[in-house]
Amino acid sequence: MSKSKKSNSIWVLLGLVLVMLAFGSAGLLFIREYTKSEKTPEEAKKEVERIEDLAGISNAEKPVSSGKDSSEYQLEEPKKIEKKKQDALDCKKAPDFVLRDTDGKKFRLSDHSGKIIILDFWTTWCAPCKIEIPSFIKLQQSYGRDGLLVVGVSLDERHTKHKVKPFVDRMNINYPVLLDGKQMSFLYGSIQSIPTTFIIDQRGCIRGKLVGLRQYEEFENWVRKLLSEG
Repeated sequence: MSKSKKSNSIWVLLGLVLVMLAFGSAGLLFIREYTKSEKTPEEAKKEVERIEDLAGISNAEKPVSSGKDSSEYQLEEPKKIEKKKQDALDCKKAPDFVLRDTDGKKFRLSDHSGKIIILDFWTTWCAPCKIEIPSFIKLQQSYGRDGLLVVGVSLDERHTKHKVKPFVDRMNINYPVLLDGKQMSFLYGSIQSIPTTFIIDQRGCIRGKLVGLRQYEEFENWVRKLLSEG
């Protein structure tokens, strides 16, 4: 084997090892530099595709054509890839549950995946809870078409449970209000204070836990932030 071919093989091997060790961008940079200097544009493209297939790397790490030269590739920045990985690790999934609403219909949280969920634990005897409800009504009116769903979970027990539906009707609440939430509240850390509100993003990850009375603007800021993230 000639000295040139040996050198080329070392470059490919080193790049492949880096790819296999999860340093996809670094490995592909090695391979790209090798292919640019030693092969024609068409050969370079085929060589990189062959290495990608051998390494089994993800689409996020694969190069895409820049549209200027078939031998030029643009790799996703390593920092962006690492951020995606970190976001996945930081995601605390909202526990799924099934409860009936005030009209007796079943509501399953997972049926609404892809939406921003404001999950509000409250009771009819809690004054701060009732103060927050107009904010939730306004949020649902303003952002419902954009993918927001407010969900009220009543923690009222036997002696006040009968008051929930009349209250919902009187307030013209425009989002689902679920009954018998006490039995599933432990899934969310055994709610100790009310109101307690969870902010759940489009991936189903809990992004915030707000305990106590909050203003409309704080909820709206959360909604806008999650909408901007897509």
